[in-house]
Amino acid sequence: MEQIAEKEALIRKLLQHPAILEIRGQGLMLAPIFKNPEIATQVILKCMDQGLFLFWLLFEGSAVRITPPLNISLPEIKKGCQIILSVIESLKLD
Repeated sequence: MEQIAEKEALIRKLLQHPAILEIRGQGLMLAPIFKNPEIATQVILKCMDQGLFLFWLLFEGSAVRITPPLNISLPEIKKGCQIILSVIESLKLD
């Protein structure tokens, strides 16, 4: 539990991309917000193809829910964020 703030800060630091409008949430319950639900859906599905499971938010279609286990390691966070960013890049968004 004492590492949650550090892990949250790392995710927020690594998930910097023009397609991510903001990151909502706290701790390890975070949600990058995209321009529209179609982008969020593509990110979720393409990340799943690469073994990273993300989820939709019930009331915000443009959001991607990131809820890793509390014991996730820093290298695992880096790998997950790298997958998300590479997926976003592959979408060739304008």
